Order: sequence, then structure tokens, then C-alpha cells
Amino acid sequence: MPNNTLTNSTIPAWLPQGFQVSSGNPKCPTTSSVLMHFGIYNGISIGVFLLLGSDHVKGRIKFWLKSGLPPWKFWSGLMSVVMQVLGIVTTSLLIRQSGYKVDLWQLIQIWAIRPRVSWVIGNMLNVKREWGYMNGALDNVVVEVFICGLGCVFVGRLAKQALTHASAATLPTGQLDRWYIVTCVASITMLLSTAFEIIWVLWIMRRIIETKGKAETQDINSLKWIVRFMIPLTFICSYLIWTAFLNSAKGAYCPGNAKYIDLTWGLIPALTNLLRTFIGGI
Repeated sequence: MPNNTLTNSTIPAWLPQGFQVSSGNPKCPTTSSVLMHFGIYNGISIGVFLLLGSDHVKGRIKFWLKSGLPPWKFWSGLMSVVMQVLGIVTTSLLIRQSGYKVDLWQLIQIWAIRPRVSWVIGNMLNVKREWGYMNGALDNVVVEVFICGLGCVFVGRLAKQALTHASAATLPTGQLDRWYIVTCVASITMLLSTAFEIIWVLWIMRRIIETKGKAETQDINSLKWIVRFMIPLTFICSYLIWTAFLNSAKGAYCPGNAKYIDLTWGLIPALTNLLRTFIGGI
């Protein structure tokens, strides 16, 4: 198995030196190619949710299901969280298996800040309840809050590295590298946004005890607030962080097993929605 690594000089000093993936590929994907794949994953997620996420569609799949729209409970999103974490861990293992030896926790954190469109799916909770998407949309909001919390350690490292190595980002003209500025702004903003989400989680833990796990109107309204403001903000920040990295450290992102990674993120949305039907219930 190859063990190709990159020297620290490949990556600017203002980026964490572990933020690199090499597997011996002769040709690394371009920035547009990587972001396009992320867009494809997100497109699949939206399409599958629109197709399978409705309670009415689930009722047809699970024909013995009782009619009606049951209330959403706080732990309803647990299975969706597990599936998303499974996808991230599988991707990290595939990258390591292709020959690049890096700390698995580091790869998990990097992929936890992949730009996702949970804000699109999550906002489906604002459509008419009769459409049947509300419970699945709420599950996606919970997933996003959890995964953002998972990736905040790396985002914190990124912000610290950038702020303490500003001199390395100074161009001969005396100006700061534009991608350095993007990294600083995006990482700090994402930390602040994630902090608000974590505060919400602490509040919800109290609410779970008070309501015995059954969400009430005020809890649903708080989720609507998060999906309208915080989650879109973290999506933008994630996108900017990846864009800045890919443009400032060209050649540092060359993962192997790319086809299997694509397959993983093609299957995860379908499996999640099907499992939500048969295991999570609606």
C-alpha cells in the first residue's frame, strides 16, 4: 500500500498542516471538480428527501402504517445522526485505505465541515404540515447541529492557525492573501454560529426532561429559527473554508477511492430515508 505524504511546504503556514489528503493519484481533482462533487451529493440528498421524505410516501412504502401525522420527538433524529456519522467515518476510512496515513479523527473533522444543504431540507418544515415533510425536516436540523458541533474542533484549530500566522499570508505587495482573509472570516463566523447551536442543544436537554421527550410548539419554533439563520450561515462558511483550502493549497487534496466515496454519499440519503420509515417510524 502506498504511503505518499506531502511536505509542510505544500500547504501555507496559516493552514493546519494536517489538512491534506494524498494517495499517490497522478492527477489531483481541481477546485471546481471537488465542489461539483459536493454539489452532486447535496443534489442527491434533496432529491431523495423530496421523493421519500414525505410521511405520505412512507405510508405507501410501509403499507401497515397508521394514517395521520404523528408528533415529532426529540430523539426522532438519532438514527439520521448515526447514518450521517457513518457516512463521514466510511469516507475517512476509504481515504486512509487508499494509502494516506493521517489521524482518523482529523479526517472525520475535515469531512464534518463539508458543505451540506441541510438548510434546504430543514426549511421543508416551513411548508404545510399536510405535505408530510415536517418530521424528516426536523431530523435534518438535528443532524446538522450535531455534525457542526463535531467539526468545530477543527474549525477552532483553523481559526487559531490563521490568526497566529498572519505574516505567512502577507504577499510581496504588503497585502494579505485573499484566501487567508476568507479563511479567517469564515472560520470565526462558523465558530460563533456553532456556539449558538450548542447553546440551543443545552436548552433542549432541559426541555427533553420537562416534556419527557415530546417536542412542543416552542421547541419546533426554535428549530425553525435555527434552520432559517444559523444553518445557512454554517453552510456558507463550510463552502468558503473548503474553497479557500483548495485554492491556496493546490495539490494537497488527492483522495483515493473517489468512486467509492461517491457511492457512499449516493447511498447514505436513500438508506437514511428508508431506515427512517422502517425503524424510526413517522
